[in-house]
Amino acid sequence: MSNKRDQNPSQKRRTISDTLAPIVEHLELKGDRIVLLDDLRNLRPGIPDATVRWTVHELVERGWLEPLAVKGAYEFIPGSAAGAYQSGDPWLNLKAALRLQPKLKAHVGLTSAAWIHGYRERAPARHTIVAARVPKPPPSLSSVYIMIKTNQGKVFGAEQKRGLPVATIERIFVEVAWRPDLVEIRSDIEWLGRLGADLDAHAIPGYLGRLSIKSVWARAGYLAELIRQAELANLIEELMPKSKGPFYSGNATRADRYVSRWKLYDNLGLWELISDAETNGF
Repeated sequence: MSNKRDQNPSQKRRTISDTLAPIVEHLELKGDRIVLLDDLRNLRPGIPDATVRWTVHELVERGWLEPLAVKGAYEFIPGSAAGAYQSGDPWLNLKAALRLQPKLKAHVGLTSAAWIHGYRERAPARHTIVAARVPKPPPSLSSVYIMIKTNQGKVFGAEQKRGLPVATIERIFVEVAWRPDLVEIRSDIEWLGRLGADLDAHAIPGYLGRLSIKSVWARAGYLAELIRQAELANLIEELMPKSKGPFYSGNATRADRYVSRWKLYDNLGLWELISDAETNGF
């Protein structure tokens, strides 16, 4: 016997009972896609939890709510939708987590942030967020996003865009140097070049200083050189902490071309991009 939850969205019953009608009307007027259990509790203070659970069950079964990955959060599907179809908004789970945990420190990062800013033309196949380990983010976020978990002090440099905390372009540049394993630098070099031309070069040392990772300074300097931002490269070289290195453009599994200026082994073959750029007039 088939389960109602397994029905095609267009086959779900979009019916509404007299009991549910005022709730759906309220959600329609409110206009929020995200519904938390507390939102339903607040409609009728003192309502028993069993009634809240029954209400959620009925709204899900009738196609008005769809559970999100984050526990206790749902997407409201308004009556204007042609059937019980979800919005496809990739950020609902992050928004829900931030509502459930107001003290959670997290933002959209790397290529996802570059896409929101308009530098990257295509959305990544899987979006990336940066989150502090404390307070602990909902574990389910890891099933939805690539999640870089780090110390609270390393989660900074975000601005509000589309109702979300999104890494600034300066922060994106630094995150690429921090986590090159999550970026296809060779294929992303074009938008990285445009981003590099727009960022505030004098802000970058401050970002690097707050991350306080020597290898990131070296990779950031090399990246600035790759995208032909000489002023930025010189600034990083002048202010980077003294270190013997060596550093690596990727992981330290092999040592390829050595770049003495940055005490860095380019084991990703990125040095070829410099000659390619000169050939192509980049």
